[in-house]
Amino acid sequence: RSARSGGRGERLYLDIRTLQVATIVVCSVLGPVSLAFSPGQPHMRPCRYWGAGLVALACGVALVSLRGYAPAFASHVLGLGLVGLALTFAQASAQSAIDAARRDMTGWVLLGAYITALVVLYAVPVEAWLRHLATMGMTGFLACRVAYGFDQGKELREGRALRMIGIILGLFGVSLVMHGVFMLSQADRGASSGTEASDAAMLVGLIAGLLLGTILLLWVVAERIHFRMRQLVSLDRLTGALNRPALVHCFERELARSKRRSDSRFGLLLI
Repeated sequence: RSARSGGRGERLYLDIRTLQVATIVVCSVLGPVSLAFSPGQPHMRPCRYWGAGLVALACGVALVSLRGYAPAFASHVLGLGLVGLALTFAQASAQSAIDAARRDMTGWVLLGAYITALVVLYAVPVEAWLRHLATMGMTGFLACRVAYGFDQGKELREGRALRMIGIILGLFGVSLVMHGVFMLSQADRGASSGTEASDAAMLVGLIAGLLLGTILLLWVVAERIHFRMRQLVSLDRLTGALNRPALVHCFERELARSKRRSDSRFGLLLI
């Protein structure tokens, strides 16, 4: 909090270090929770990948926040590499949410190319604005790819929730690219206050997106567990037909529906 001259008013600002710590704490809490929510069943795999991505993101943000205090290679390469790993895990979560047997080999190839580009940008002497613009652009591309992966599940029963996760990640990817462009414009002007505000806004959006995205993904998995339990209760394992309680329930439902309409007829066919 900083006071204006004369004491006539006050304005609040968001501290970047505090927001970075908040991001690390949120990821460190939601990651293990997502991992604990996902035992070995295939239909729980989306939460497993999502939780691993949150843990990787917490480590990556921690290394990036140490910029200026730790070796440059740790923050510029290892930190951003862990962020790319987190997005790769998120893409694997999207793929497993749509098709449990599908593997995202393309994502791991892109992760290798991403880390290679980070090493090249660190080793080759280039301007700081060019390095920042390239890293933000590549990270934004990975985030938009994850968004597209979740959007592919819009035709599923839980399609609305998956599409909402895709929208959140898409907005995050676009904000990364815009942040890189904004940093370029601020570098030309020599201003630093605008970049701090942009960093703060991006971190606040990231925290809110992680919270909402994790809640939505946990709801998707819980809904699938509930659907699986309904199948186990109502279907015969050998034949796949309705068992007696489920058949009686369907019979009573159709009988009640026929009674509500005077022109309807109700019949039962035994084969």
